[in-house]
Amino acid sequence: MTTVTSNTHAISINPASGEQIGHYAFESDAMLDRSLSRATAGFAGWKRTPVQQRAQLIIAMGQALRDDAENIAQMISREMGKPVTQARGEVEKCALLCDWYAAQGPAMLMAEATQVEHDKARIEYRPLGLFLR
Repeated sequence: MTTVTSNTHAISINPASGEQIGHYAFESDAMLDRSLSRATAGFAGWKRTPVQQRAQLIIAMGQALRDDAENIAQMISREMGKPVTQARGEVEKCALLCDWYAAQGPAMLMAEATQVEHDKARIEYRPLGLFLR
């Protein structure tokens, strides 16, 4: 759980214990701009990466989650107040989703032929860019 304490920083508090577990300064506008620029530059290469290669990277991400599962589960427990047994399950669920999307994603992203009024069309799935919320 993170509680904003000012316009310049946030304090992370374990909701189960009330213990302060972290203190984080907000990034400056300039630092955010640099981060967005790096992400935009990275996307330029990512969008040219073949789907099968992306799938392999997603498999590696799932394996990385499994390799560090206990540390990640402990962090989830501290930051969310969730019992560590549930946090372990959450980490494994994320790794399983990586496996599933790596296996199913390439077929899901294949171009599709479709019929439109008086003609044929093709539906293609392409990376669109950064998504900010």
